[in-house]
Amino acid sequence: MYQQERTWSDQFNDQIRGIIGAQLLQVASVEDDMRHNTDFFVVNCDGKRVASRMRRMNMFGFNGDFTIRTKRHANAAKTEWDKVIEGWGDWLFYGFGECDDGQPIIRHYRIGDLNILRREFDNRPTVFQNIQHNTDGRTSFRCIRWGDMPQEFIVTSSKEWPTPHEVAKSQRAAFIASWNRHAVKPRPLDLQMRLF
Repeated sequence: MYQQERTWSDQFNDQIRGIIGAQLLQVASVEDDMRHNTDFFVVNCDGKRVASRMRRMNMFGFNGDFTIRTKRHANAAKTEWDKVIEGWGDWLFYGFGECDDGQPIIRHYRIGDLNILRREFDNRPTVFQNIQHNTDGRTSFRCIRWGDMPQEFIVTSSKEWPTPHEVAKSQRAAFIASWNRHAVKPRPLDLQMRLF
């Protein structure tokens, strides 16, 4: 199971690197370009560590929160949450993606600052109390609402990040359209009468 999930999420690595790289490169000034042979500056990142979590688009209805694994029921190995609380990781890349004609595409993403998450956990632990258990019974996750985090937690995000309400409305409309396309149409009453 782990290997399957890892293989699925790894196919997005090149795109994730591009998105994160854009946050670490700054366009140089015209002066620097003309006088110092400099087109870009690498922002001082001192070996920034980035955790990554990719979710499938069918889970985008849960985009109002992000999850971090808190427990593996089969063993006592450290989880992502344990490592975050110990101080590991600077940023969390949290994305939703899918394959379109065999090509992986990240549709939506956010990058969160884990140092701010740790600060908030120390100062407001009640925000982090929502623990959910996976339906397979193998793992548990801490669900954290994006809206419960301070604004500076989000380093950047994709331009389109619809609210859960907008997603639910869109999913309902897609379901109804699909139902209408595939539903068995009732026969006219006069045709039903002639059949008997």
